[in-house]
Amino acid sequence: MPAVLHRGCQLLVVGYLIWRALRTLTPGWGYFYSLPLWISEYIMFLMSNIFIMSLWHQIERPQRFLSDMLEREELPHVDIFIVCYSGNSCVFCM
Repeated sequence: MPAVLHRGCQLLVVGYLIWRALRTLTPGWGYFYSLPLWISEYIMFLMSNIFIMSLWHQIERPQRFLSDMLEREELPHVDIFIVCYSGNSCVFCM
């Protein structure tokens, strides 16, 4: 189902880009403004397809745990500091 939806969206955007190129690009000095906008929309279409294709076939890797790869002494340690203040509030006024 997602592949059909993706192809449908691609066809819709291609139709939009064709309509945009044929109907809304204004001749003369209007190309100075409308052509860069159309080119940026076309580049956006290409980049979004490249992004979707890069996510389409992800590499499946087996799940690994850090404790299986390192010895207990080599595992990272985390110090947790809980900050609280119970003194006078005039310290904050300085």
